[in-house]
Amino acid sequence: MLSRYWIGGGLLVCCGFWCGSEVVRRWRSQRLALEETVWLLQQILDAIQYRRLPTNEILLELRQSGRYSRLPLNNCRQLQALSPPAYLSKEEAANFTQCMAALGHQGLQDQCEQLRRYLQYFQRRVEQIREKEHAAAAICPKIGFCVGAMAALALL
Repeated sequence: MLSRYWIGGGLLVCCGFWCGSEVVRRWRSQRLALEETVWLLQQILDAIQYRRLPTNEILLELRQSGRYSRLPLNNCRQLQALSPPAYLSKEEAANFTQCMAALGHQGLQDQCEQLRRYLQYFQRRVEQIREKEHAAAAICPKIGFCVGAMAALALL
């Protein structure tokens, strides 16, 4: 009888720790998606500003780079219709969509200015999420472990 409680209690402790670790994983996934967005916008800005490439050629370069695993570049027919990566918040995804939709519809200078604004926005978001990720990594697995342990004790 005691072994059944022991096994159940151990499972609760493990599940609690896993839940805490999952919170950290989600913050990390969001940060990685944001970092990839920053790289993408920087590459697009460079291609427009320095090489004056049209958006269809930029999309081709982005696909060939192999650097963007979180973006559905291969399913995209136009850069302006590129879907945001998973794990972005609703606000971040809306900003991503607005940024992409505006490409190719303005003059060179206006496109570059707009890309710089979005680039700054996403860089700030990377830093904010990085701070949240570090805070979560320091505490969430421990809290999850404790909650699992308390649930296990409640079984007794």
